[in-house]
Amino acid sequence: GAGAARTWEDEAEELDPQPGDTITLGGVDAYYTKGSMKLDEVAEKLGLDVGELLSWNKPDLPGLHAKAYLLERTRVWLGPRPPTPEPASAPVSTAVSNAVSNATEQLVDPEAERKRRDEELLAAAQAAQNAGIAKGPRDGALLGDECVDEPMVLGRPLKGLRQKDIDPTEREAIMAEMFKRVRPFLERNIEKAAERARARVKEEEEENAERAKQEQIRAERLLRRTEGIPVHLLSATASDFRSTAKASSSAPAAPYGGEITDAQMAELELEILRTLRAAASGRAPGADALVPAANVKVSMARRARPEIITASRTRWDHAELGDALGFVLAVCALDRADKITLRRNEKHPEAVDLASLKLGPNAGDVAPDTEETEARAAALEKDADHGVLSARDVAVSCGDDLVGTLTPGGKRGDEQVRYVPKGGTEGKELVVPATEFERLGGRGSTRKWRQSLRFVGDDDEFKNLPVGKYLREIGASYRDAVVGRALEVFHPTEGTYYAGEVTSYKPESGEHEVMYADGNREWLYLCLQSTRWPDGVPERLPPEEKPPGGGGGGGSKSGR
Repeated sequence: GAGAARTWEDEAEELDPQPGDTITLGGVDAYYTKGSMKLDEVAEKLGLDVGELLSWNKPDLPGLHAKAYLLERTRVWLGPRPPTPEPASAPVSTAVSNAVSNATEQLVDPEAERKRRDEELLAAAQAAQNAGIAKGPRDGALLGDECVDEPMVLGRPLKGLRQKDIDPTEREAIMAEMFKRVRPFLERNIEKAAERARARVKEEEEENAERAKQEQIRAERLLRRTEGIPVHLLSATASDFRSTAKASSSAPAAPYGGEITDAQMAELELEILRTLRAAASGRAPGADALVPAANVKVSMARRARPEIITASRTRWDHAELGDALGFVLAVCALDRADKITLRRNEKHPEAVDLASLKLGPNAGDVAPDTEETEARAAALEKDADHGVLSARDVAVSCGDDLVGTLTPGGKRGDEQVRYVPKGGTEGKELVVPATEFERLGGRGSTRKWRQSLRFVGDDDEFKNLPVGKYLREIGASYRDAVVGRALEVFHPTEGTYYAGEVTSYKPESGEHEVMYADGNREWLYLCLQSTRWPDGVPERLPPEEKPPGGGGGGGSKSGR
């Protein structure tokens, strides 16, 4: 049969034009655009009238206008569009027609094709909902095999948004619509970023202000420490420097004496110099001349008159040195006058009463005290038993026949019990932790030895009381009356006394806190310790009157 007539479409497929090419199709020139060109730009490039271009290309591009962006390789007719001839029909035998029909049906399954189209439409609808550009309900439901409420953009189904189907003239409108929907989210993100930046700047300003404040405080403290001026933290017994909570309003603090007089200051300074002079005279050759402040307090309590000791433990106001204990004021005044030399404590350099002292270059001749006072002080220094309060033998029992003696451990909570085991060698004592003694007595499950162990000593008043209550009652016999007093605690393992100061009292357990010369602190049952009080053994106080209802077991900690 005769071959079919060639059309301009066949010519375009054969020539395969590229962007920017101008070819002739069906006797009419056609230009293939480059990327992102507008119709008026094409007209200007080719020297044609944009109105004529619109009239020639409207049949192919219905929404075309002069400012429309054209996709790359869009065909623009440069003359009237040539007609598309109908292809010549050739006679086809019935057998051939049936064969082609059967082959087509075998190649394309109508049911599979329909399902494929429905899946594409559903995926496009879901994508539109996620992008926020769907028209109608966002939960586009499926009814049977058809999509209900198909998403629409600019009046067209979302399926028409595929690039090959998008009209170039609609691209700008689609982009504007999408930006209009996204703009609120962008503005909100920008505002949140600005808020975060402002918060960050404010936080940095607060941190810088706090850092500057702390640096100023440190600089002031350093200046005061250099000049010997005491501040609140210059005393290690001040509440802010203590390991316990601050004293309550009912807890006794250091007595306040008001404005200290020059005569009182002179007496305190002179007594400190006398104490350092006595320490220097009794020092072995080559020994360290520095004396810890705690040892100075112990020596002063042993040798000075009671009114001077009271003044050293009283809080005073000084016109130049501020508010501090009398001992601290006197040490600072002597340091400023170079009459003594201080070596600060490495852990607490601000605390004057933790420093070590020795006579300074301007100490000069120290006037001695009266002969009577000097003789008394010398006698007390030699009397090793003066002010000694020996540790109590606290007999305890647990169970039916397990008896021992409670002894202090190496630290709080490590209390031990000496006992002779049942059936053991005569006189062979064992020392075990109090918790182990509790277990041996059959009360190991409680793990509360202060309640499990019973006092079985000679004091009938406390017979068979839990040992914890007994220790609390014995501690309450001194209560906070000894807070602020200097003392020496005997350490059996080292066989020597260590100078310290009572800084607090815990009424709920009967323990007292002792601070040593190096600044370390520990809670002790004083009745279990051998102690030496330089100004005399403290007097026991009468029992406290308990409030109605039997309360009074607890209470706030007392301290200075």
